Amino acid sequence: TDNPPNLPWFPRRHRPMCIRSKRLIHNTVGVNFKLFTRLVRLEYVRKLMTQESITLTEVALQAGYFDQAHFNHDFQTSFSESPGEYLSKQQKLIWNTIVS
Repeated sequence: TDNPPNLPWFPRRHRPMCIRSKRLIHNTVGVNFKLFTRLVRLEYVRKLMTQESITLTEVALQAGYFDQAHFNHDFQTSFSESPGEYLSKQQKLIWNTIVS
């Protein structure tokens, strides 16, 4: 689906399989469940950021973040730059490709 994973939703919905599923993700992907869901969510964020008419606040909310601050923190931690800096670099890359 196009909806991002939501960590609190998973354990309640799949409580009997929760520990087994977390272990399976850890053994298959090599990261814990929380990090895995954050990485999947951030990939979804990067996909949303390619849309021209969407603000970073809308991206954060559509990706399931409680607020802009949590979104900014996760993004900064994972990509070592703010969402605004990332978006700016992407726009420059696109512009340079068009001009070249």
